[in-house]
Amino acid sequence: MFGPFQLVSYAQILDDTTKQVYGLHTTQFLTEEDIFLNRQNYREIDTILTDIHRYRYILYKNNYHQDLGNVGTALWPTYFRPESESGRTHGINIYREYAIDPRKIKYYDTKSPYTELKYVQGTQRYADLYVDFARNIRPNWSAGFIIRRFTTDKILGSANRELQTDHWSVAVQTAFHSRDGRYRLLYNFTHLNHTINEQGGINPNEEDEIPEDLYVYELANVWLDDVKSTERRNLHHIYHQFALDTGVKANLKFFQVLERSLIKNRYEDQNLQENYPYYPNVYYDTSATVFASDFERYEQKTGAAGIWRGWQLAGFVRTRLLYANLYDEWEDEWFLGGTFTKEFNLKNQDSLFFDFRFEQMLDNDAGRISTSLGYKGFGFKYNFLNRKPSVIESRMYSNFYVWDNQFGNMNSSTYELFYQFDSKPIQLRPAIRVDDIENYIYYGREAMPIQADERIRTISGVLDFNFHIGKWHFLNRVVYSTLDGPDVIRFPEILYSGRYFYSSGFRSGKIDFQIGFETTYRSKYYGHDYMPANFQFFLQDEFPLDQIIIPDFFLNLHFRSAEAFISVPYFTQGWLSPGYFTTPYYTGYTRPQLVEFGFRWRFFD
Repeated sequence: MFGPFQLVSYAQILDDTTKQVYGLHTTQFLTEEDIFLNRQNYREIDTILTDIHRYRYILYKNNYHQDLGNVGTALWPTYFRPESESGRTHGINIYREYAIDPRKIKYYDTKSPYTELKYVQGTQRYADLYVDFARNIRPNWSAGFIIRRFTTDKILGSANRELQTDHWSVAVQTAFHSRDGRYRLLYNFTHLNHTINEQGGINPNEEDEIPEDLYVYELANVWLDDVKSTERRNLHHIYHQFALDTGVKANLKFFQVLERSLIKNRYEDQNLQENYPYYPNVYYDTSATVFASDFERYEQKTGAAGIWRGWQLAGFVRTRLLYANLYDEWEDEWFLGGTFTKEFNLKNQDSLFFDFRFEQMLDNDAGRISTSLGYKGFGFKYNFLNRKPSVIESRMYSNFYVWDNQFGNMNSSTYELFYQFDSKPIQLRPAIRVDDIENYIYYGREAMPIQADERIRTISGVLDFNFHIGKWHFLNRVVYSTLDGPDVIRFPEILYSGRYFYSSGFRSGKIDFQIGFETTYRSKYYGHDYMPANFQFFLQDEFPLDQIIIPDFFLNLHFRSAEAFISVPYFTQGWLSPGYFTTPYYTGYTRPQLVEFGFRWRFFD
């Protein structure tokens, strides 16, 4: 959603005349996509206050995911979303969103060292520390790093303080360009170390009424003890280009992307003799088990790009070399692709935007096509993806699951039409999205992969409706969705998220604040269950996730170069409702403490 206003930050460093020298106006950044598309006007740091209290990933993404009721646990998209890759992938994606995306790394241009420090103390003793540092070594060479560390205690079955999530993520980046601007080099390294102490959800007693008797939180009886799942990611990413001419816009340039990634997933049960009733099968060892899945990838993309009669054109060859220990062999993939982009300047200061991108594998039908068109607030997007089955969908060999599938490619076509109306004090954005899916691969009621024979269609209507009355602001999003075809994609029929707050300031505008409520509504549906032993969410028909209304109170503050928030999540728990479930047998957030808080502070020296 879009905020109705933007706040202004102030620099910290003053010269002898009290004039501001360094601050947000001297610290700007570009991304890799900006450079590739010749958008080389540096962007300013985001200072919008509206979302600072939305530290939980689920809330920040408008509740478009399921989790296991705690920050850092496994994630599953609420609605169908196609993969971004047409070639072979690992197929374990439950922790992917917690990793730093190398393609979204910010490459800064600073006149002084820049540091962003963020800390959050949330429910379940959730503690999150984030540090982003950058500086220019020379005017044409910059470097920086990101460090994030968070931990969370268990919600279920833990009368004493016991760790559930343990997260480290790191990014190191540098950017260099020659003095004439012809050559540019971007490099980043990202690392993820994510550990979860698995519990398997609540194990109800025979006399328990479900879900009424399961809201006991730390007193709950859980299925698993002494079980751990981990994910390690290491990724090196290089982008460099050479332009034949100088200047901001390169009429002709050659570019290359080099990448090496390694993903390691582990599932360890050292207490299998006690935990074995949880698993559908135990094939080999009844005392302990360790399952390991490794996926290594080397990739390069080489091509040329340029500008011709206002068109931004690019063509490339991409190659990938893949290794998965479940197959114990190397696989190679070759692609051809290109992009065509232009913004047409029309009469009456109107503009028409067109973007077309494609990629096709040479020895397989796998590939993708995307098109977007924009004119006078109207927009249309089309995406087609034909993807190969992932490693895990194709093969599994563990103590609990064994399969060897010969699935065909899965393909999907996504159509999205929207209109954006912006006239103070109202902002309106209705949209409709249709996904047509063939050969859909999903995990059935036994938590094993199945390929559907019938075509599936999902239709979603989305309405963003934002308005303000004086200093009162109302931000609303409602999603209505239906399914045509076999019932193998599950989502709530209605999902609503809203924020209502009062915004003002005091001390002559030196301090701004927002005070109000965040509300989420989800209609009843049979959400996916989760099997930690193969890292997958799967279909179930026994445990409905009831409709819920979750209100949060928040107070956001902005002063000089810092922001802070105080919030009371789910403040109606205990007097309007005993709780809710995010996934079958996993309760959502509870309130062991009444208040959570956080701050973000920026330094320019």
